[in-house]
Amino acid sequence: MKPQRLFDILTYRKQTTPQRAVWAVRKGNEWVKIYVDQYIDYVDYVSGFLLYKGLKPGGKVALISGNRPEWNYVDMGVQQVGGIVVPIYPTISESDYRYVLSNSEVSYLVVETELLLGKLKDIIIQQPTLQMVCVINPIKFDSPVVSELQASGREVVQFSDWIRLGQQEVDRDAISQRMQAIAPDDVATIIYTSGSMGVPKGVMLTHTNILTCVYGVSSIPPSHYERAMSFLPLCHVYERMMNYFYQYMGYETYYAENVGKVVENMNTAKPHIMTAVPRFVEKMYDGIYRKGERLKGLRKKIFYWSLSLGTKYRLEGNTLWYRMRRNWADILVYRQIRESFGGCLEMLVTGGSAIQPRLARFFTCVGMAIYEGYGLSETSPVISVSSSGIWGREWGTAGPPLSGIEVRIDDETGEILCRGSNVMKGYYKSPDLTSQVIDSDGWFHTGDTGAFTEHGCLRITGRTKT
Repeated sequence: MKPQRLFDILTYRKQTTPQRAVWAVRKGNEWVKIYVDQYIDYVDYVSGFLLYKGLKPGGKVALISGNRPEWNYVDMGVQQVGGIVVPIYPTISESDYRYVLSNSEVSYLVVETELLLGKLKDIIIQQPTLQMVCVINPIKFDSPVVSELQASGREVVQFSDWIRLGQQEVDRDAISQRMQAIAPDDVATIIYTSGSMGVPKGVMLTHTNILTCVYGVSSIPPSHYERAMSFLPLCHVYERMMNYFYQYMGYETYYAENVGKVVENMNTAKPHIMTAVPRFVEKMYDGIYRKGERLKGLRKKIFYWSLSLGTKYRLEGNTLWYRMRRNWADILVYRQIRESFGGCLEMLVTGGSAIQPRLARFFTCVGMAIYEGYGLSETSPVISVSSSGIWGREWGTAGPPLSGIEVRIDDETGEILCRGSNVMKGYYKSPDLTSQVIDSDGWFHTGDTGAFTEHGCLRITGRTKT
């Protein structure tokens, strides 16, 4: 049976691919893998701790951390006892931190480092609902920051102690009772928008919202994929949905050490699929181009000829003469390019903005196919995405609408409208703002303008004037 709630993915994963690691993290010169049994245990320990501390259904837990297994332990552990996860970017402004923590009325806060704890100390003290702070990395309990927080009445705990106490106090029957009471349409998370046009808005997403997108994209990758790499922030709905997708599909997810080491990590992780933003793909191409500058003579000419050939690639209708030259370029250059990124990467899914068609052509020609997607936090996030079928991809488009949802273009304004089970429940504590973007017929107004190509792919053309 397919998962109905996000935390059901754990049981599904154990039933379908228990032999394959769920996560891999870099420790020294090797990847350390974490399997589903440990994953489930740690999630239960988080749940056990929260039940012991009295977290009520609907209670909020804020999470500020980079990509790591602990992010998932907290995420799933909170959800399966009816809590709501509030992920927050580590780099937002002080005023946004203050607003988000206050507006969401969080009871618990999980941060990655003591350094971040120090930056948030004064804000934490000013939040009346915030009872406890948990730090994932080791901390010094005799530090001035910890002492001041404790003096203000806030409990400060180490994540390892949280797990240890959760293990001691875990009551799986009580956890099971909480899980049974959670409906697919209950809110699983509140994701705050950037606030670029005012104060941040809390987007309430249900289990069904996000799973709609997980299932909607599940038919796109080939069946032989086993490994994915993740480096985009999990606090963003795009990477978070893909993170659930990787778990559901049975992939091993390799968390890159940092953005600067993504390519280096790819060489040893050898992912089949990963997500990226167009700027990262541009940097990949720039790195390839610079390699040619070190070559001389005929080798240099062949290298740059191959790069130029790749930017002329077509999804359909390449001539026999082009295909022959592409095969030569593959033997002489493209194979080495693929090897420089691990040798197994076949699919790069980009989002956030449009990618240059020449880059999409080039990487697809090389054998690392570019797939583009479009969506918003309010749509969990996918509205449309490239697919592998005939005319499922067209350069300069975000592919056809996701299966099972409706998309139409407003006749007067050209605005993209979306309706379906991926559309948010609403903005937290803001029914008026919700009614401004979701009309009485259930259509979500994206604020973006677009048009469909003759083959049904969605092209984004701009923003509405209002």
